[in-house]
Amino acid sequence: MPEKTDNVEQDTYRVLVAVRDERDINPLMRLSCALARSRQGEVRLLTVTQEGVNPEWLTVPEGCADVYVEAIVQPGNDVGAIILHEIQRYRPDVLVLGWGGQLTRGRYT
Repeated sequence: MPEKTDNVEQDTYRVLVAVRDERDINPLMRLSCALARSRQGEVRLLTVTQEGVNPEWLTVPEGCADVYVEAIVQPGNDVGAIILHEIQRYRPDVLVLGWGGQLTRGRYT
């Protein structure tokens, strides 16, 4: 995996990918790395666990070997707030996340 240097330009293309579990990691990382690769950018891989412990499945897929990837695990229960905080901190150009495909009626009707 390419190493990040301290003199990375401010305009580096940044992809933030929020991964829920092991079912999401390969398709979301494949897309995220393709986006970063197309713009000589980097990927920040975010997952949230209650304890902030690195899950066993959190590994960078082989298809991302030519892209700088930083994996981080944040502790907490409010995943949405943690993702929003990471957006403010990292300032990505694009956010990639999975979706279970079901809507609740409360917020979308």
